[in-house]
Amino acid sequence: MTASLLSASVAAVIGLFPVVVMMIAGVMQHDLILAMLVFHWIVMFLLPVLHHRAFRPDEKVGQGYIARLVASEEGRFAQTWKWGLLSFVVTTVLGYCGAVVLSCGTFSWWGICISGISDGVNRNGLSQISNTEVAKIVIAGAYFTFVNPVLEEFFWRVWLTRELVPLFPAQSAASMVVAGSDPAVPAYDMGEAKELPYNTMEPSKVQEDFMNPPLTEVGKLVASAMYAAYHFVVVFLILNVSYAGGAFLALTGLGRVLLEIRRYPDYGLWTATCMHSGVDAVIILAIVSARYKVAGMSFLQEVIPRVGL
Repeated sequence: MTASLLSASVAAVIGLFPVVVMMIAGVMQHDLILAMLVFHWIVMFLLPVLHHRAFRPDEKVGQGYIARLVASEEGRFAQTWKWGLLSFVVTTVLGYCGAVVLSCGTFSWWGICISGISDGVNRNGLSQISNTEVAKIVIAGAYFTFVNPVLEEFFWRVWLTRELVPLFPAQSAASMVVAGSDPAVPAYDMGEAKELPYNTMEPSKVQEDFMNPPLTEVGKLVASAMYAAYHFVVVFLILNVSYAGGAFLALTGLGRVLLEIRRYPDYGLWTATCMHSGVDAVIILAIVSARYKVAGMSFLQEVIPRVGL
């Protein structure tokens, strides 16, 4: 096995670790908050750093992924910021309205009742979000809404998709050449810049590489399914296996959409992260609303049927 294939295989195993962490901390300990913190800072932060040190010992992390990621994003932020903010607002508003529509007293014949998640929330440690003083709710909600998407988008849509390329190359392995002096780093076919170290590439080549790594469609779906897999455990613990299966399919699709958004210059990682943040904001709002029976939600539950929706 070549160094690049070994590196990619180890990265694929790391991509499955969130499921393992969720199974241990969630299923065995019934503490989803602990599970989230562990896979954020150990699996999504520490393990990629260790992977980088193991397979790219001559390249500092700050001069590697971080520097290249910043280079790929900063030049187009003037175009992407507005799309990012718009995606956050639209996702949050439409998502919360969807949560209201699927809540008790609106379309209860669908069999989905948001207030019914309270028991699952309490069993799995999430009552710390919904059953405590306002300050702690704000802190927990802000962390989940703004920190979680940043770490997840970097892990799933940047690090993992690039690392999986040797396993699912969109071009023949023979066309992949070494970048710089590191034999574990596949350089992708990018014309004149392909044999140059990343820190000497033209900015346009760096952007192209980070926006759209040459991963096959199968590879993109595998990465998206890994992203969805640990959510299956979360939804299973809070609701049941039927909803968990539906969530897995929906989130695999969402992961693929975010990956597609990620590669377009006008949207980029910023917009993908903002959309992800909006989804997480909806989850927090739904949990808190279900726990406290927020007046706004109760009001909408009464209004929606009256207008024939």
